[in-house]
Amino acid sequence: LLPCAPGCRQEPPPEAVRVPLDQLADGRRVTVRWRGEPVELRQSAAGPVARSLTCTHFGCPLRWDEARRRYVCPCHAGQFDEQGQPVAGPPTRPLATLPLRVVGREVVLGPP
Repeated sequence: LLPCAPGCRQEPPPEAVRVPLDQLADGRRVTVRWRGEPVELRQSAAGPVARSLTCTHFGCPLRWDEARRRYVCPCHAGQFDEQGQPVAGPPTRPLATLPLRVVGREVVLGPP
């Protein structure tokens, strides 16, 4: 880490999260923690996707409801579709999609 002026806070660089590609097979959703937040990794038609599981309304953790095919917020009944777009409740902003890369047979979220 670079030196920091007196009184400033310097966060350590976030660690990378690695998930084997085969864990995302057959529509499986894998939840990991990155930078202290829940993130879902899943396979899409375009390749692996990393999506924040933190509601954009009030920051509550979301869960996937398979029967409704939606991300659901337990705090204020917010709902997001499979692409992370708000479809019900108070949220107006979509869920964040996070950058990732495929290295060999792994999906890597975070710095190299």
